[in-house]
Amino acid sequence: MSEELSLSERLNRVKEINRARNDPVYFITEILGLKTLFPKQREIVETFYQNTYDESKKEYKKLVWISGQRSGKTVLSAAILCYEFFKLMSLEDPQEHFGLLPHQNIACTCVAAGADQARDGVYSLTRG
Repeated sequence: MSEELSLSERLNRVKEINRARNDPVYFITEILGLKTLFPKQREIVETFYQNTYDESKKEYKKLVWISGQRSGKTVLSAAILCYEFFKLMSLEDPQEHFGLLPHQNIACTCVAAGADQARDGVYSLTRG
């Protein structure tokens, strides 16, 4: 059985949710606990979500990222997938927000070089 939160605790929770929704780097480093974002990973997140930090900037819809092995692509992809899922789940009515029918499914997806990488890398890290 869960304990009811005090007004102060509820306000703090709302502030935390709003901060996390409006700052993907904060969500990734503090909520997910991925404390070791490489400078380039941070730059990629800040650039891709630039309109979150400054509404006058362009909103990107797709992220295409090519870099070498061991560069953190899979880990950052999983973190971004978690952030997108968090934003989706923190909406009051996701279907209404996207103009869908009630109870219509919504999916968060990503693309990887192969099915094994997607399943064993991105989705495994996301589940964890």
